Amino acid sequence: MPTRREDIEKWSMGYHLLKMYGSSLFHTYFPKEVVGIEKIDFNDILIFAPNHQNALIDALAVLYTKNWQPVFLARADIFKKPLLDKFLTFLKIMPVYRIRDGYSNLQLNDAIFQKTLDILKNKNCLVILPEGNHDGHRRLRQLKKGIARIAFQAEEATGNTMNIKIVPVGLEYSHYSKFSSPMLIRFGEPISVSKYYQRYKENPAVANNELMEELATRMKEQMIHIESEEHYNSYEAIRTGFARSMVEKKGIRNSLNNQFLAAKALIAALNTLQQTNTTHFNKVINAANGYSLSLNHYGITQGLLANNRIRTASLALRIPALAATLSIFTYGFLNNALPIATVAAISSKIKDPQFVSSVRYAIGLFAFPIFHAIQALVFWSITGNGIWTLGYLASMPVSAMLMHAWRKQALSAWNDIKLTSLRLTKPKAYREIRSSWEVLNRFTSEIEW
Repeated sequence: MPTRREDIEKWSMGYHLLKMYGSSLFHTYFPKEVVGIEKIDFNDILIFAPNHQNALIDALAVLYTKNWQPVFLARADIFKKPLLDKFLTFLKIMPVYRIRDGYSNLQLNDAIFQKTLDILKNKNCLVILPEGNHDGHRRLRQLKKGIARIAFQAEEATGNTMNIKIVPVGLEYSHYSKFSSPMLIRFGEPISVSKYYQRYKENPAVANNELMEELATRMKEQMIHIESEEHYNSYEAIRTGFARSMVEKKGIRNSLNNQFLAAKALIAALNTLQQTNTTHFNKVINAANGYSLSLNHYGITQGLLANNRIRTASLALRIPALAATLSIFTYGFLNNALPIATVAAISSKIKDPQFVSSVRYAIGLFAFPIFHAIQALVFWSITGNGIWTLGYLASMPVSAMLMHAWRKQALSAWNDIKLTSLRLTKPKAYREIRSSWEVLNRFTSEIEW
């Protein structure tokens, strides 16, 4: 296992094998749609700049977009223990020292910078998350200038011959921690650092600011950015409940990217409405608040009310189908209960919600194969039949996926049952929800995009 930082830019077979295995689980946890990667010429010298909302998962999302071995920069305090330092180096992660890590440690960045030169010259690509730390809001925060300094210093050290390009990357999660939550990864047009180089020679501070301003603008284009802090939850309620319906009404493919484009148009329309018609804006925001609070109060998942009657009618078929396939769920649950319980027990102790999916993913990488292997050995010791044992071993991960699919359908049916029950037993409350929904539906229906 190569753990020498001097060789971090070199291709690693051990890293490649671990990445192949980790990628399969990641794609199951976060099925992804990638847009814009065709814009990138990987023969260029590149630094990738994703937004940072979901801890380690953000870096992995970028890593698993293609067959490559980029190098990541991360805060230095996670490298304090020697064993962890070696493991992070194996994972192609290098430290960046900040003032809070001790003023005397800042000089260690000189060696890190020299290593970034080797990486860039080797065309391995750097990945730097310029917000510096994660935050679970769909908003780009103030960017740190380290990415600009690294790019300019690298150009300066090579006489502005590298033609480094910084690629803005937007990461959009349908949910930050739920298993099998689709995510969208958008690559923007690369920014050429060279166009700011002359300004850098004249005034480094101004050049840094100008480059970072363009990067921030380009990153916002590739992600959901809700500027308003006061109305953030209201914007989110409307986006969550209506972006998909906007796509359906437009009659185009219901892809994550089309939902993203609809959400961007929706947010822009809300921003414009706030500036041009405060009365109407407040009416929409109040409707969003009432709609969201009511659904949360009755334990109903955000969703559309437009086809509620159709979904209610379909329960006559869905409930018997779920009952008939309950044995599939039961088999999957019984054979995966131990690793699921292990992952749940450990992740439940995590205080930072943005770290939950990272911990679940990391523990799941080891827990599922270990428990599956143990269970297969027990099965083999009981049956003495190698063929049956291999079949049983193969069935465990498959049954886990089928169990999850069954559970997802069961939760959807239960949500429709609760909404139908509300309509029948508490018609006044249902009418209030429906009234709020109609205000939001009219607003979103009028948005042109």
